[in-house]
Amino acid sequence: MHENTMDTKSNIKAFLLLLAENLNWVLLFLMIAAGSALSRHFFTVSNLTNVLVQVSINGVLAAGFTIVILADGFDLSIGTIISICSVMAVGTLNKSQNAALAIVTALAVGCLFGMFNGLLIRLIKATTAIRFSLLWERCCWPRAAPIHTAEVLTSTVTTA
Repeated sequence: MHENTMDTKSNIKAFLLLLAENLNWVLLFLMIAAGSALSRHFFTVSNLTNVLVQVSINGVLAAGFTIVILADGFDLSIGTIISICSVMAVGTLNKSQNAALAIVTALAVGCLFGMFNGLLIRLIKATTAIRFSLLWERCCWPRAAPIHTAEVLTSTVTTA
């Protein structure tokens, strides 16, 4: 009887450990089960296509950010660059009505900012905070209260 209780406890412990290690998959399964139970349109091609389109940008970002982290870096400017590329793509699409040109424009702007970041890293050994503040201050929000690069270098940034 004592051995049976020990086996049951070790089985429960092993199951809970397996559950904890795979919690993301369990939660995904539960959300899919809840979605399909609550809506008859959940597993339609239209809905699945819509979901894939909506999460595709996050997948691309995750792939790029994984490369950055594996290369022993952490880049705060990725959101800023994506915002700039998105604005350029929408502006180009509105002006030209040409989707291919908008995509090429966004890719070109992203490549230019990537090369700019690479040059900052390689030539002046710029840190993430410096590159982020330069991009934000000069490109995204030029009329905002500036974050001065000298303050970032000395870590005395104050907010107004």
